[in-house]
Amino acid sequence: MWTAWETGLGSLRKMEDSQHNIYPVQLLSFLTLFDRTSVQNELFRLAGVGCKATCKHLGVRAPVWLQCLLATSADGQWEDFRYRADVRTLLRYGFIRSTNGSWSGLTMHGLVQWRVQQRDDMEDLWPWFVIFISSASFQHLTDSNTVAFRKYMVVHFPQAKLLIDQSSKIVDVGKQVWIWLQLGQVWEAEGRWMESEQVFAAAVHILSEAVGNRHGETLCAMAHLASTYRKQGLWRKAGSLEVEVLNARLEILGTEHPDTLSAMAEAANALQDQGRYAEVVELETKVYEARSRLLGEDHHDTIEASRQLAGTHYTQGRWKKAGELQVKVMDVRSRVLGEEHPDTLSAMANLAATYWSQGRWEEAEELEVKVMEAMLRVLGEEHPDTLSAMANLAATHWSQGRSK
Repeated sequence: MWTAWETGLGSLRKMEDSQHNIYPVQLLSFLTLFDRTSVQNELFRLAGVGCKATCKHLGVRAPVWLQCLLATSADGQWEDFRYRADVRTLLRYGFIRSTNGSWSGLTMHGLVQWRVQQRDDMEDLWPWFVIFISSASFQHLTDSNTVAFRKYMVVHFPQAKLLIDQSSKIVDVGKQVWIWLQLGQVWEAEGRWMESEQVFAAAVHILSEAVGNRHGETLCAMAHLASTYRKQGLWRKAGSLEVEVLNARLEILGTEHPDTLSAMAEAANALQDQGRYAEVVELETKVYEARSRLLGEDHHDTIEASRQLAGTHYTQGRWKKAGELQVKVMDVRSRVLGEEHPDTLSAMANLAATYWSQGRWEEAEELEVKVMEAMLRVLGEEHPDTLSAMANLAATHWSQGRSK
């Protein structure tokens, strides 16, 4: 086995030396830094599309072998020709195997991973692995079509401490923070709050020392950290940070700057968690009115503000006010996104719940039937959202006395 290993690896090295832009040994070494169970091709696509912007922002130049693996076309799409050529070579020599399923990719035996990691230069690959993961995260955060892939993506993220240590080897302090924020946002979105808290807290600490608590980047990091605290139920920590961010942005940017309005919305969430509904309504009303005036009724941010305010009214039993706002949300989303978009169906379900709370069973039923039929068609019978829609419709039938 050892002889076969050395012979195969020697052949790959000769191939790299004799052929232009072929890097099977580099790819094999790089793959050992990922979780070996399955390294999805989609991860390389995301990194390829996001790499140029990431390297430009960080002021680094990727090595030639990584540029070849992540090459893009003139229109910014990943050109996977060289990547697939290296993969075919490694498959032919038996160093890796293909995996199928929702996201096709590659896997390797644990002994192969261990043996390759004995190379003397493996430590040099870690900073570029961080750049790769940062590029994929940056692209994921700008591409709403990749949400379903996120749970597979975070499996490959390095531990927060390793990320912090390795990023310091390739970029300066300010650029390190940018890297942490990219991965932190993906961790947060996936519900990995302990990891996101670690990198956001590190970012706040470094930025506070470097540029002060009132700098825009520091406030952005503080807002992310507060959001992570809130999702963990740490209301007091979240609330104090969000109030600090809001006060700073009010003073520096004014009351109607987009960042100030976002800070108001976050502060309202913190207050709602504490049951301080009167203050919540005051803040959410300001956000909704300002966004309506500045951005227009159909803008995504305005609709989100309207949805949040409607939810607060609903929580407090103000069905009429909640319903008026929910009708607007549903109408705009139907027109802009289409009747079967998940956000539109969510808006319909919310309005139906308000009708149900008012005893308007027929109107609730009409909407709930639409939601259920659309979800059956789009998501299937066993999707959690479809089952919730069925349960809601069943509750409405029960309230009408239609027990059968």
